[in-house]
Amino acid sequence: MLIARWGKKSSFFMVYLSIFLISLVMPECIQAQEHNCDMLGIVYNNAKQITWRPVIKEMLESLENDCGTPGTNPHGWGIGFYCIPAANQIVSLSRSLMPVVYRGRPAASADHFRYDKAVEYLCSSMTGGGIAHVRRGTTFLTGIPNPHPFLRHALESEELVRKNFSVLLAHNGTIPVFVLRSLIDPGYLEKNPEDYVNNGSYHDSDHYSIYMIQMIESLTISGATIREAIIYAVTLLADTLQSRGYSRQLNFVMTDGKTLWALCYTTAGHTLYYAPSNPDCDCISDIWMAASECLGTSQSWYTIPNYCLMEFVPGKNPVSYYFRSDIMPDSGLLYKP
Repeated sequence: MLIARWGKKSSFFMVYLSIFLISLVMPECIQAQEHNCDMLGIVYNNAKQITWRPVIKEMLESLENDCGTPGTNPHGWGIGFYCIPAANQIVSLSRSLMPVVYRGRPAASADHFRYDKAVEYLCSSMTGGGIAHVRRGTTFLTGIPNPHPFLRHALESEELVRKNFSVLLAHNGTIPVFVLRSLIDPGYLEKNPEDYVNNGSYHDSDHYSIYMIQMIESLTISGATIREAIIYAVTLLADTLQSRGYSRQLNFVMTDGKTLWALCYTTAGHTLYYAPSNPDCDCISDIWMAASECLGTSQSWYTIPNYCLMEFVPGKNPVSYYFRSDIMPDSGLLYKP
């Protein structure tokens, strides 16, 4: 719109303004392009676990190989999933699932034994849902095991605490930490502190996970559904970032072990796709997967449109919410084996 208004100005004036605008946004755009991790979210019907093990393993092996582009995610890997605990492990009776997370510092492709063991554990033990992530980090904490996926537990909502509610979340993008901290209640942050701090510097995705669980808790206490809480949280964060002149790089995959939420909300070009069990139908499915790239060769992948939240539950139709009414849905088939 601004470019159109400038169209009748002199060439010199347009060049001057273009250089000025580029000087403002270019560092952030470059960082966004460089910080492009890969992630995978899974939720499936437990009764079909054996059927889907080979497919899930194929997806995770594709992730290990950096989606066919070796070396693009050198800063570690993380795999988290929900499972039924052993008899001697105490878990709330109202929720029989326990989250487990494995992490590695080397690239997944250079850490075959440990990564493959984690894949083996996931394929044999996962009940319901899981998240996997291979990292291309910025300058912050690149010499540690991959922090993703982040595990956050409900602390204040009596109903969610009683259900032992937790989420695993992986994020793709960069968000200014101070903006996230401004939206997190200090008292809540004290109870649910950061996992990673380095000489007073913080991990943005760490705070993103805290922000999301805080909003889910506070809004469900007021009667909202988890989906409604996520929509409100994303809207508030996006509006705050836009009002302060920052790009919105909010893509995530998140699961509580029963539902998978996949958000594509970015002004930096990051992609997100989903795959059902039936390659000819993206409706009811026994397994749902969402990923930043089209993984493997056995599944059909559909585009998750930008500015869209999708909610996946095995055996049900996916639910989509569009944050911008002027964006026409475009979730057509992208890849079919």
